[in-house]
Amino acid sequence: MFPCAGLSKRSSEGERNRVAPSRQVHGRIKNRHGVHIIINSLDGVINSTVVEMLTQCMEQSELLEKQQARCLTRLEELANNYYAREIPLPSTVPGIQKFSALCILSETGNDTDAFGKASHPAGWAGLRPRNGESAGKIQSRKTMHGNKYLRQIPVEISRVASQSSRTFFGKKHGVSSRRMKSQKALLAITRKILVIIFNVLKTGKPFEPKRNLQAALSD
Repeated sequence: MFPCAGLSKRSSEGERNRVAPSRQVHGRIKNRHGVHIIINSLDGVINSTVVEMLTQCMEQSELLEKQQARCLTRLEELANNYYAREIPLPSTVPGIQKFSALCILSETGNDTDAFGKASHPAGWAGLRPRNGESAGKIQSRKTMHGNKYLRQIPVEISRVASQSSRTFFGKKHGVSSRRMKSQKALLAITRKILVIIFNVLKTGKPFEPKRNLQAALSD
């Protein structure tokens, strides 16, 4: 058994200097807890069994990263084969990168006529509010079950977009948060984003603030 502290050299058994791993910690964690607390938390005793377990964890992590990279490559290949014309369109919407556009198109396809109205993709993703009313009283406003794979990406897009007060979505989230819970306001923004994506794909034209935002607000 050997202590972590005091061993500054890197060997085949890994880094034993507790200061070196602390440099890899995210800055937000350092600011929250302090560097000295993080360094002290790395102090301890590591034996050969722990080293073997950590080695296996690293190997598993590297394998998952390689598999993820292959999946993303394959996703891009398939999307380029079937949605080459549509891929650039969602990417023109603020906050949507190419990867997000690929994921959304892989779930919705490029046939907007299959949905009918612009609000239907939100319902298919399970983002439409559900009013359970009994004797004139609303029992529940929870969202419905839907396509979780389609739901995840727009939710993350709206989460990032709503954090900036300089964007339309950020301003809209700030206004909505004053009269409803933050999570509900976030889902409302997510529905607007799906409506905008639908309209962009429907028209085949890049995002244009005046046209697309007006369509989303009127939906």
